[in-house]
Amino acid sequence: MSAIHENQESLSVKLPQAPIDQWQEEDIIGCAEALAKSISKDVKTNQVRNFFSGVLRIKADFARSKSYESVRLAVLMLKPKLAYAAGRQNKVKFFAEKMTEVVEATLQAGNTQALERFFLFVESVVAYHKYYGGKDN
Repeated sequence: MSAIHENQESLSVKLPQAPIDQWQEEDIIGCAEALAKSISKDVKTNQVRNFFSGVLRIKADFARSKSYESVRLAVLMLKPKLAYAAGRQNKVKFFAEKMTEVVEATLQAGNTQALERFFLFVESVVAYHKYYGGKDN
């Protein structure tokens, strides 16, 4: 991917500047699609799925507890995990930066609706990444 093309794709991923519980569902899906499309050529499927598996663990814990506070630390820990992935591979950096913004928007809201919207966002990114031909190796 050329630097010009990469910058054009990156500019098209504008996340709402509000806590995630204030994001409209259409914005969540649209932003997830834009992010997945922009990373589909560089970020491997297993890298996206590794992040997704961590989110699924949080989702399972949340389903059992029904409490935002019980999973808050696990959500917070996604930030250093994303930083680590970006540090290991530069191609993951844009994905990690955008997902960190989403994690921060979730933490800023700090409630169960925020978690539900966060899960929706991440699941949508995974689905659209596959749709746009995310790399398998």
